[in-house]
Amino acid sequence: MKDKSLGRCISVFFILICLGILCLDVAAANNKESDQKMLGFSLSNFGEKNEKIWDMQGDTLEVFGNIANLTNVKANLYGKEDNMVLTADTGSFDRAEGKMHLQDNVVITSDSGAKVMTDTLDWFQKNQVVSTQDKVNIYKDGMTAEGMGAVGHTDLKQISLNKDVQVDINSDSDSQGKMKKTTITCDGPLDVDYQGQTAVFRDNVKSDDGESQLYADKMTAYFDKNTKKIVKVIAEGNVKIVRGQDISYSQQATYDAESQKISLVGNPKIVFYSKQSTTQQITQDIKPETK
Repeated sequence: MKDKSLGRCISVFFILICLGILCLDVAAANNKESDQKMLGFSLSNFGEKNEKIWDMQGDTLEVFGNIANLTNVKANLYGKEDNMVLTADTGSFDRAEGKMHLQDNVVITSDSGAKVMTDTLDWFQKNQVVSTQDKVNIYKDGMTAEGMGAVGHTDLKQISLNKDVQVDINSDSDSQGKMKKTTITCDGPLDVDYQGQTAVFRDNVKSDDGESQLYADKMTAYFDKNTKKIVKVIAEGNVKIVRGQDISYSQQATYDAESQKISLVGNPKIVFYSKQSTTQQITQDIKPETK
């Protein structure tokens, strides 16, 4: 019974620390930094309507003034539509700024199936934003993305990769039963809106599906809400499409997945180097247009 009572007291004690209710000014007055360490901690945070916003567990918690250092961290974030789980080897919580820093083997997973992996992550409680300057890997809806640095909402409905971006998108199998994959790279940033079903690639964009390559300054991919497959792609700025030895140039190109047709707009130019039979096929696939 004493052990259970002590455990409840410890949990309440650190909930108060996290909410900024408990002050540690006595130690500061004595010019000594607060130094308290607990094992098996548990923290919770509740909103104005007494709804739980998040809770957190871990192996150790050590308090130094406003900073609490954590090990083997697991945090649950409760959203209106989707819940998130954050895990990391170590972390720290600044109760004055409402900021949590997670480090080493940081993983975010959501009920909807999204997964983010990185080395460090900062979580800002006030605006529910997460960010990192390290390499990030994202897995969701058959699409994998990686890049250097990222910022997004904790529900992962919107996230941006800062630079050195690569995205792999799996699609239906081809006639030989092999899964088709499209790889898109760009200097960045990449803005992904999972709720709006769009991905916007910027600066030195290249898309390669194994049969053709598309180059542009900017490319926007639109996904089907249910199947998560690409339904339309709009490339803008210095567009070049290479298919074998055939090359087309334009200022804008629109690809429609259903018809598998490409429309070129803005001084379109097509250069054919193929045989007559191949030339006829490419002409059917690419339909130049002028405004």
